[in-house]
Amino acid sequence: MDLQIKVISLILLTSCSTYNISDINIPNFKRGSIDESSTLIKNLEKNNTYLLLNVYDKSPKVFYQSNIYGDNVYWDSEINIGFKTFKGKITSSSGLDNDLDIILSVDSLGNLYQDNKTINALIKFSNPSTEYLPIKYSYKIKDVDGYLSGSEKAAIGINSESEQSYTLVEEIFEVPIIRWKGSNFYWISSDGTIFKSKQTFPFKNKIRYELIKK
Repeated sequence: MDLQIKVISLILLTSCSTYNISDINIPNFKRGSIDESSTLIKNLEKNNTYLLLNVYDKSPKVFYQSNIYGDNVYWDSEINIGFKTFKGKITSSSGLDNDLDIILSVDSLGNLYQDNKTINALIKFSNPSTEYLPIKYSYKIKDVDGYLSGSEKAAIGINSESEQSYTLVEEIFEVPIIRWKGSNFYWISSDGTIFKSKQTFPFKNKIRYELIKK
């Protein structure tokens, strides 16, 4: 029984037992991969913030900020794909084969990216369409006091002489009702900027991005 049939069965037969979805393997993400000499980066307008985003291991595309509402940032592109992020975490998508929408619990937002803390949330998928399902996030600090490379400092507008460090945080997630689980990763500079991230999308896809401030 393939994944689509499993999720459809879950919607129609909510009293049935959970289904086994394979764990997700996330390949290593090479840090400092921004090439400032590339035409793609050179042609970006000044005084703007962008995401250089790699969707499903395809060629990187530039996403630009279209709207900002508090900590929610909306990112659009010329490839008819869009995302919403909350403090660097992708919480909604449009234009993908299987979009998602996440509602984070307001009561536990203070635990976001905090070591040994958890957040409860709801998530739904578009293909096949589901109702909101419970999802749990837990956090582990994987690396502390790493130092940004020259290209990483330049990409997010930090003086090359500054001693900016970063923290690498792993976000472990699980949707118990469909037994889907995996990990996301966030590189957070000492000023709180998430300048790089690797996030898992349903169900075996991955999205990687790097922040660019011109």
